[in-house]
Amino acid sequence: MPRRHAAMTGCVLVLTALTSTATPAVAHPLATGTTAVAGLRPPPGMIQALQRDLHLTEEQAHTRLLNEVRLTEVEAGLRAKLGTRFGGSWLEGAVAQTLVVATTNSADLALITAAGATGRHVQHSLADLNEMLKVVDKQWAPSAKLYVRYVDVMSNRV
Repeated sequence: MPRRHAAMTGCVLVLTALTSTATPAVAHPLATGTTAVAGLRPPPGMIQALQRDLHLTEEQAHTRLLNEVRLTEVEAGLRAKLGTRFGGSWLEGAVAQTLVVATTNSADLALITAAGATGRHVQHSLADLNEMLKVVDKQWAPSAKLYVRYVDVMSNRV
């Protein structure tokens, strides 16, 4: 699996871990004044894993996690507003400082920018890509052990 896909998978796991198992803790200095994330503490070993796998400093790892938590709300709001035009989303930058949201309608780009994200116009919605994946999975079921199939929102294809 290419490094960027592994990193994105890691980001999803981090977001899941932070939002589902968050426990009160002393906030990292970067979280001072940020009520939405001030009480969250990453699972044990998460900072060290980010440092090791993404070659980040400890401060960059904390910043990345805070950005992921902060941008999750923005992404959820845009996903709801775009509805069937939503083409997926991902984070860019070493510390996940840029949220990119894809849409099938170029008229949505201004809305995405106004929400604080970067917009990308794509051909297929996320729902369409997921349907394509189901078709591919059904066709390739006999050799399921030989191939990895997934929706790649960054390239907007299966």
